[in-house]
Parts: sequence; C-alpha cells; structure tokens
Amino acid sequence: IKEVNPDCVYIYMSFISIYGNTANTLKRITTNGETTNPEDYYSVSLIRSEEYIKENLKKYTIIRMPIVLTKNNYYIKHMKLDRNIDFITTGDLNKIIIGLLESKKIYKKIYNVSGFKSNSRIFLKNMYKCSGHLGFYIRKLYYGEYDDDDEINNIVNLKYQNANSYFKLLKKKTNPIGRTLRKIINFPAYLIIKRKNK
Repeated sequence: IKEVNPDCVYIYMSFISIYGNTANTLKRITTNGETTNPEDYYSVSLIRSEEYIKENLKKYTIIRMPIVLTKNNYYIKHMKLDRNIDFITTGDLNKIIIGLLESKKIYKKIYNVSGFKSNSRIFLKNMYKCSGHLGFYIRKLYYGEYDDDDEINNIVNLKYQNANSYFKLLKKKTNPIGRTLRKIINFPAYLIIKRKNK
C-alpha cells in the first residue's frame, strides 16, 4: 500500500483480543489507558499489522472490534461466564465503516467499538432459547469491557441494535424445526450454562 498508494484511506479491523485474556480480573479498557498484551498468534499478527499501518500510512483508522455476531458466532464458545461482554452486529459494524468514510474525520485514529453490552451467561441462555445454538466451551476468555466505546459516536452518530432487538431478529430468522432439533441436541450444554456458579 505504501508503494502503490500511500495516500489511500485505510480502515483496519482489529480485535479486542490484543488486550490479552484477564482470566477472573475485571478490566475496563480504553485505547489510551490499557496496554496491549496479545497472547496468541492471531492477536500478535493484529498488533504487528496495526504498527505497520501507523508507521507507513497517513490516512487510517483502526477499529478494535468486540465479539462480532455472525452466522457462525465462533467466539461465543470462548466467552468466560458471568462477565459483561461487548458485542456488535455485522450490520452496525458496516454502518460504522460507512459513517467513518463519509465523515472524512478518520486520520490516525484508533477506536474501541461496541454495539451493546450483555452478561455472557444471560446472552448464551437467550441465544439457546431463540435459535437452539449453543456449544461446549473450548476456552474461557475474558478480555475486558470497553470503557471508551462511545468515542466513535463523536464521528458516527448511530442507533445501535441492542440485545433485545438482536434476539428478536434472530428468532424470526431461525427455522422453527431446526431450532427445536438444536435445542434437543444442545440441551445438556444449556443445563450447564443455566446452572449459575456459586
């Protein structure tokens, strides 16, 4: 990019994992107050990409995403229970990108972005009820909770989708027969999620 078109406007999608897993410790994250501490190859590659962009491009914005709600919802299986987690829908993420490009106020900025926050256990129970989807945990990750996600609103003024509207739409899009079958298959996992740790 530097050689072909160094004056291009570049938006880079990074991820909350660059801040590192904090296990049981509650952490409030801001771009200025929190040190990045990547713990896996994916997160290390994100940091290296961020550094390259900052050193070589003039017009860029780096967006550090929370868990993005997609069709497969990969990271849902990795959340630590009983923590407030940041989420965003693909629709809201697209609106942010379009809004940034239209604003032309995106040079050399880094933003933490979030659509809504939800308790992870409550989120998983609602997902099961609305779609039947649920999975056993592979890891229990908790990166922290964004404390400065509203700064992007100074540039892009959006009405974000909240948890209730997300689940309402999810239920509407889900085939009833498929939902019932998945609920039967995932019921053991749901009982584990439903049982709150004491």
